Amino acid sequence: MNVNLADKLYEFLKHKKLDEAIALAEQELQEIPPTGFHKILGNNLLHQASALATYIKEFDKSTKAVLKKEHCYVCEVSCRDFDC
Repeated sequence: MNVNLADKLYEFLKHKKLDEAIALAEQELQEIPPTGFHKILGNNLLHQASALATYIKEFDKSTKAVLKKEHCYVCEVSCRDFDC
């Protein structure tokens, strides 16, 4: 993980500059050797945000009784998880 990049992306997102964050992430991705994530370049996945938010809310509801404490989730995304 590129911590410097993560910090830059966080700043964009904190200030609700999603387009700038996407542009920077795509620029950085283009500069590394090809991986499975490269096929996401130039694709807009925002239309899937609502369904993802609903899924996460439902998952949270289903785990509250088990976890009973403050908690957070770490989500990993792979390109095969999306309609690229």
